[in-house]
Amino acid sequence: MRKRGIFLFLFCLFLACPVRAEEPLRSPRERLYSAPVYSRDGVVMIKARAAQMSLRAPVLVFVERVREELGRATQLKFAPENGILEVLIGDRQDGATDVRLSRTIDVHGGDCETIFLPDAKSSDLHELRRCICVALLRLWVFDAAFAAGTKPAEIPMWLVNGVIRYLDRSSRQTDVDRALLLWSRACLPPAHDLFAMESRAAMSEPAVAALLASWFMEKRNNLLPLELALRHAAKGNPWTPQSVAKILGGTDDLFAFDRQIDRRMLAEKRVVKQPGITTPGIVRRFRDKLFLYPRFFENTNGRGYSPRQIIERFEDPEVKTLALRQADLIRVTTLGRDLMFTEMAGAYETFFRAFAKKNVKPGELTRLLMAAEDLRSVLESRAENGEIMGNTGGSLEGAKSFFCMGHEATQTTCRRCRSL
Repeated sequence: MRKRGIFLFLFCLFLACPVRAEEPLRSPRERLYSAPVYSRDGVVMIKARAAQMSLRAPVLVFVERVREELGRATQLKFAPENGILEVLIGDRQDGATDVRLSRTIDVHGGDCETIFLPDAKSSDLHELRRCICVALLRLWVFDAAFAAGTKPAEIPMWLVNGVIRYLDRSSRQTDVDRALLLWSRACLPPAHDLFAMESRAAMSEPAVAALLASWFMEKRNNLLPLELALRHAAKGNPWTPQSVAKILGGTDDLFAFDRQIDRRMLAEKRVVKQPGITTPGIVRRFRDKLFLYPRFFENTNGRGYSPRQIIERFEDPEVKTLALRQADLIRVTTLGRDLMFTEMAGAYETFFRAFAKKNVKPGELTRLLMAAEDLRSVLESRAENGEIMGNTGGSLEGAKSFFCMGHEATQTTCRRCRSL
């Protein structure tokens, strides 16, 4: 009798408890997963709750687009025979932006990479894109290891993050600028630490990771370094700086590999990552190209003779030869840049070529130099604000329109624009 009373009391207490109202009650049918949707080759599988089954096709299109982009950038085929990429779409509608990635090995030894989207409509697309790339790269390594009958080794996470960041074309030039700035200021470690498994430089600086990853994605002697590195890990070999030196530099000597890195950094200054784009880093490096270093160099600032200083030696034949050589170098730097940078560099090229002529007058040189420096001051003022300049169909003669691009909606001009 006492037990029956306790049971009735608990039952009444359960009925008195309020029903949770955070989420509407769903029928058992809505809670079940609907039939999955597969990609053409069966590598990607999308599953969703019955209430969210209409999102399967858009998610599949997004995953396939990222897979195609990753394959085009890395020149690898992401179609594993012993693995699958599974995307689960939840039924939450509370604005959850998190994306979860997990990994399981099935009973047959296959790799299953699972991405879970609690609320697909609110998911962070950048994080989803990252999880897709991580899953595809891990599937590629696992599939190669499965075919070789080995247990794969880990690949550095900074390499994976660098590959993912390199896919974003809009940040390639700024990443190169950042990496070159760190290298020029001796902030990057030697190769032994730079390419370590836990490289602090690559893990703390995404730009450095992107630049290093880009070196792995460039073919050399019909060989793809990224594929060699992934196959090296698939065979169970640990990641070491010596193995990287062998893959990228063809040498086991890390000191020789350091010299190759320095030469590669110098070459990166001339590479056009984004045609028609001029970044603050490009403007900063151009300023260093304006100095001349003749044999009688006695300048104490350590930067050579500026264009203003060489006017005082307009009759020196050696300086004229250096000026002509500098004009050719400046012409090369304009390749692939925007119209503003090209016009400014062209003004300096005109100055140096005029300096190299015989019977040139100092007054004419001063006039040409002042015109070039006026153009450079406008360009550098924009670069100091971190602005990335691109082709807009205009020139520096219409600099007012460039400065006022942010004021078009209000039809106003800033103080700097009114002074032009």
